[in-house]
Amino acid sequence: MCSKDGRKGYVPTSYIRPAADTPSITKSSTVMSNSGGGEYYELLADYNGKAGDPKFLKVNKGYKVKMIKKDEGWSKVEYNGQQGLVPTSYLKPSSVDSGPSISQTLSIAFSYAQPIPNKSVVAPVTSSVKTPQASTTLVTSQQPLPSIQIMKVETTQATIPFQQFLAQKYPWFNLSWKKSDFIKKEKLGKGAFGEVRLVQLKTDLRNVVWKEQDYENEKEIKQVKEEVTSQVDICHVIRESLNIPSQTATSDQQSQTFLHIVQPLGFFIDEEDHKAYIILEHCAQGDLRKYIESMKKAGFDISEEKSWQMIGQIASSVFQMHMNRFIHSDIKPENILLTEDFQVKLGDFGLTRKLGNERMYQTQIGGTIVYQAPEVLRYKDGSEKITQTFAVDIWAIGVVVYELLSKRHPFAQEKKGKDYLPITEIARRILEEEPEELPSHYPQSMRNLIKQMLMKDPSRRITAEEILNIPEVAANLARN
Repeated sequence: MCSKDGRKGYVPTSYIRPAADTPSITKSSTVMSNSGGGEYYELLADYNGKAGDPKFLKVNKGYKVKMIKKDEGWSKVEYNGQQGLVPTSYLKPSSVDSGPSISQTLSIAFSYAQPIPNKSVVAPVTSSVKTPQASTTLVTSQQPLPSIQIMKVETTQATIPFQQFLAQKYPWFNLSWKKSDFIKKEKLGKGAFGEVRLVQLKTDLRNVVWKEQDYENEKEIKQVKEEVTSQVDICHVIRESLNIPSQTATSDQQSQTFLHIVQPLGFFIDEEDHKAYIILEHCAQGDLRKYIESMKKAGFDISEEKSWQMIGQIASSVFQMHMNRFIHSDIKPENILLTEDFQVKLGDFGLTRKLGNERMYQTQIGGTIVYQAPEVLRYKDGSEKITQTFAVDIWAIGVVVYELLSKRHPFAQEKKGKDYLPITEIARRILEEEPEELPSHYPQSMRNLIKQMLMKDPSRRITAEEILNIPEVAANLARN
């Protein structure tokens, strides 16, 4: 790209040659550069840096800074000989710089969208474009210019800002929220990544959950982007399979089929505090572990009707995953959430993987040992490659439902004289022993179902679809 008298445009590089004279550069005749480093930017607002951390540069609104390395979240810039980080969103390209180098001045980057037809173009009049070291002259020609074959540039996540990528691909996902849009309520959990907190939207007083994560260094930013993309993509695929409108942010009321996964609602970044926030729907009744513990504490069992209802909903949740070729890989009571009206939703998709159309297994290793299937535990020592199929989720459902009915793990029941069982002993029992019998007051059909879920051979294990076709399950789902 070149400019003359304030007008910019593209000309073939073959029509440009260095000029012999080298007078000083003028703003109106500079060849513009699209290269990354060395460009000048203007501050849109004051940035006070980070107290005690010299890698963040304190700069004021209106300052002109030299770009060293530009990134989506933070950019390294130089001002008055000092280099440091400032939020990229605080910067805008500056029309005035302090004199480009030869490599900047003479480089011309062509970025076109599609090939253009062979048309006659009259070349401009001669004009000198000058720099302190060299200058370039446009060659005068009244002959038609030859056609130019243009390269198509694909727009991908790698070439556009992360939030713009999300907005284009997932129109239902909110990217306009900011921290001040929420009222903070109680903390729900805390880990190495940050905290999970119940918050309330000021606009409609709706309770949601935010997951706060560190968003400062390259590793943290990459981790957050991967988690957000994974969660939103899983939700998006399942929403589409249920025919939920793409523009609808909250879906369960608009779709005839209930969405049985915890839905990510939005995402925003607090650049001042170097934090990222994933906004998730709130499941008011907590997780299934809390429900089981409350029954244990109160000394009562879940009713037969409620049992079939919970089995049907958990199976529906897993079926929505499996029909879209997702293996959850970490089903356990802590990852099964309950809404205000006790509808089941699956959460925590950190280990979830999608199988290709022709593939029936994955080799990802992960999950919680006491809920892992025998085929996964058998080769934990690395003697053979571990493969996981949809059947690993069914095994986990079997363990979870057994706990729901008996309030104890099928393979972790303590023997006389022992206060606890080591993980190695639980793993041995999963591999070698059959589960303890369920209480006899539950119907035989329900006890048989649990046995079908806990078959050692994954090829003989019942599927999620088959569970939904069991008469008691189907009848209960039809009523609800």
